[in-house]
Amino acid sequence: MFLLDLMRPFRNRTAAEWSAPRRRIFQNLSGLLPSRHRELERAIAVAREEAALSKRILFLSRTQQVFPLWHVVHKPFSYTFAVLVLVHIGVVLMMGFF
Repeated sequence: MFLLDLMRPFRNRTAAEWSAPRRRIFQNLSGLLPSRHRELERAIAVAREEAALSKRILFLSRTQQVFPLWHVVHKPFSYTFAVLVLVHIGVVLMMGFF
């Protein structure tokens, strides 16, 4: 997912270089700034939205694979912290801080 975010400006640049004449490449900083072509900018916006949706689908599918194992890790930590709280309260009472 991190690589998708890194590669997006370079894909936009490639599309802008492909469609723009050579003299206009420098006007929009090789595709990093918006160009004057409305159709190209709309296509880039649609591609950006599609990439964002693909990234969300990938993230949610990974989360769905990991989530059933959540209780395996969460329950032992919860029980351990409950025991530590009881030990802490017991030590405080034995030391006479109350």
